[in-house]
Amino acid sequence: MQYVTMFIIAVIYVALLYVFGIQNTFFKNLDLIKFMVLTPMLVSAFIVDLKHRIIPNRLNMTIFECGILFTFIYGLNNITIAKNMILGLIVGGGIFVIITLLGGLIAGKEAMGLR
Repeated sequence: MQYVTMFIIAVIYVALLYVFGIQNTFFKNLDLIKFMVLTPMLVSAFIVDLKHRIIPNRLNMTIFECGILFTFIYGLNNITIAKNMILGLIVGGGIFVIITLLGGLIAGKEAMGLR
């Protein structure tokens, strides 16, 4: 299974290089770098969820921390993009908080992780 995972990630990396290419400045390469950092984490989350039906909180927090870091780096170049990313974080997080609260009221137990 590990070789299949490595092959999948390698194929995704080749596709990312084909789509984004290697640019001449750091800020132009930021999308490529972001996806190359997040791809192995997202594939790992998919595989763990597929096998055990749970996504580890540490993996979620690492993805969240990478997102905050990339938001800060994008903000150095263009504050509008960083502002939109933070607003997306608030809206997306708010949706999951609402699901958790409603699920707790309806089912009487945890509806969304946090174990």
